[in-house]
Amino acid sequence: MDRGTADRDHELVVSGILCRIGSGLSFSIMGAMLKLASTHGFNAPELVFYRSVFSLPVVLFWVLKRENLRILRPNRPMAHVWRGLMGIVSMGLTFQALILLPLAEATAINFTAPIFATILSFLVLREEVGIHRWSAVILGFIGVLVVAQPTGASLPLLGIAVALGAAFGQASVTTTLRHLQRSEHISTIVFWFAVSGIVAGGLAMPFFASGTTLQAMSSSSRAVWRAVSANCS
Repeated sequence: MDRGTADRDHELVVSGILCRIGSGLSFSIMGAMLKLASTHGFNAPELVFYRSVFSLPVVLFWVLKRENLRILRPNRPMAHVWRGLMGIVSMGLTFQALILLPLAEATAINFTAPIFATILSFLVLREEVGIHRWSAVILGFIGVLVVAQPTGASLPLLGIAVALGAAFGQASVTTTLRHLQRSEHISTIVFWFAVSGIVAGGLAMPFFASGTTLQAMSSSSRAVWRAVSANCS
């Protein structure tokens, strides 16, 4: 391997790490917003629907700004269906975990997703996982036990189980994306996942939508605005 290739590989690794950190920060902020919304009456199916609805215009803006609508045509439609199903289940479990558990504990357990992804990368993708990564996996699970405190009964077991299921689901989605990205553009993947969330959430809304949805949305927005104003003043 020449030096130029090695430098490019290093830049890709650094970019990947920065993207992962940014993803974790973004999901933490989203988790806080979702937790706040749940205290105002929103349930997990509603949150899945609204999250998908509000994300779609952002995705379309991104596509029109950088690409064109032709990029949204999938090469493997059924692969998007499978990714959508896995992603929606994982998202629903993640949102339900935020409802059942305190935000800090739910977020901490959610961060076990990279641990499961490491295991799946070895079992499914046959990627090489060195001793340092296996050590990180073991330490990570020990950290989960500390957070969950199984002997202290301070957290509901259902909430812990849902949070772990959500983390495993996210790891499964990550593994699926590694395959899907070989034939699909990233914008295509994000767009069709947003569409899947809207369809699935829309079908669930007649059964799960609360009668105070608009009132709860307004209350959540005012609470967020008051918090931002207080921190900025």
